[in-house]
Amino acid sequence: MAETPLTETAAAQTTPDQTEPPLSFEEDDEAKERPLVATGELPVGVGLTIPYPGASPLEDRLARANAAARAASLKRLAGWFPGYDFEDAAQNVDARRFAVISLGQQLVDHLNGEQMVDRLLFEHGHLWGLGGISFSHGDVKGHQPPPPYARISAPNNNLGYVVPGGLAKALDERWTAIVNGADQYDPALGEVVLNLGRAIGCPVNTNIYISYGPSKGFGAHWDNHDTIIVPVRGSKRWALLEPHVLSAERPWIDPDTSDRPLWEGVIEPGMALVIPRGWGHRVDGSDDLSIHCTIGLARLETHEMLERVAFEAGFWPMLRADTPYDVREPATSYGGSVYDQPQGFARTIAEVATPELVERAIASHRARIVRRPYPSFGDVFRGVALRNWAGLKVRLVSPAGIMLHSETDEAAVFAFNNRAVQVLTEALEAFLALADAEPMSVSDLPHVGSGGDEDLRPEFASQLVATGMATVER
Repeated sequence: MAETPLTETAAAQTTPDQTEPPLSFEEDDEAKERPLVATGELPVGVGLTIPYPGASPLEDRLARANAAARAASLKRLAGWFPGYDFEDAAQNVDARRFAVISLGQQLVDHLNGEQMVDRLLFEHGHLWGLGGISFSHGDVKGHQPPPPYARISAPNNNLGYVVPGGLAKALDERWTAIVNGADQYDPALGEVVLNLGRAIGCPVNTNIYISYGPSKGFGAHWDNHDTIIVPVRGSKRWALLEPHVLSAERPWIDPDTSDRPLWEGVIEPGMALVIPRGWGHRVDGSDDLSIHCTIGLARLETHEMLERVAFEAGFWPMLRADTPYDVREPATSYGGSVYDQPQGFARTIAEVATPELVERAIASHRARIVRRPYPSFGDVFRGVALRNWAGLKVRLVSPAGIMLHSETDEAAVFAFNNRAVQVLTEALEAFLALADAEPMSVSDLPHVGSGGDEDLRPEFASQLVATGMATVER
């Protein structure tokens, strides 16, 4: 075997050998033609780009569409949460303040809160167990199953149904019931979450808390995400405590709260309370049934960017090399090592952690945020199966914007809603027309096809909805 010259080896050691995993798209094997829209998984190593104006014609169009979608979400949030600046909050990295908001009527009417909770609990016979309804009490820690008298168990005893009378008894005994992930089951709440996610660029989740009287709940604590409290029935007294440190996060910061009161007051329907991550809070019940939505915004944290740095470091041979037993002694290597000098490791990491890497990490994060659409199945069937789009509209499901992977003469590849999406060039104008997340009639879409009189817009819309990347609306 011929020996590789050391000079070549050294050069290879100090330059990244970056290759991306190939993208594969799910296509119908029986289809006669290549589909206009195809989707596939997003492997970890796929490089994505946040589109910026002026980078290329396609990026310019996509950047303007993403900006328009976010602007529409910010405008809607301004109507729902008047006086609170979500754009400013999204740009603030560590010093957000709490806020008490007078909501007015828009959000109250939109949520129709009491009816929403009734439907979630009992029209669905709400499941308890993983991802369903859980219970808390000051005498026990964390989320618990319902008390035995409040539930009907399935044969495996790990999940079952909540009994309405048993739930009322549990509330009377000062248990708090928690409907986890409520936005996944309610379209109105899901719409609020979709707009929050697009404005902030992060996953959003909503739990509904139901309690009665001076229930103990979780006690004084702080959360590892920003929280918006929206009451829909009854009132509660909330107390905010001064945070120990800015940007608190577990496991690095002690879970206890400070004893320094910052604000105390009553929050009731028509109001909202914004609590930043790490700010301690305590809630006391009232003599009435109380129901409130807790909306959690899990923003991308700077330390989480290091996960992407660690992944990208694997493309560098010098950073795939073994660590010497004693890092204070000279290391032996074919072509140089990051341990040859005291600051060699740190300097190489600095070369990896470029501004471009930061943007790829953010693009990867936003592309993987998922939201579930809530279309009418009858409308979906009419459009997808019958190709009858009269009176129907299509809207892309892009919860945090659309990221770009690549563009060729034949197709462009995008990423959003945790999927890679390949769009053929003949359908690209129609796709970009939908990219601002506003619903459009199929008849108003730009022409789809390679020319001639053939109208492929109904087929394009059907494929887009069938892949789960768009929803049907009236």
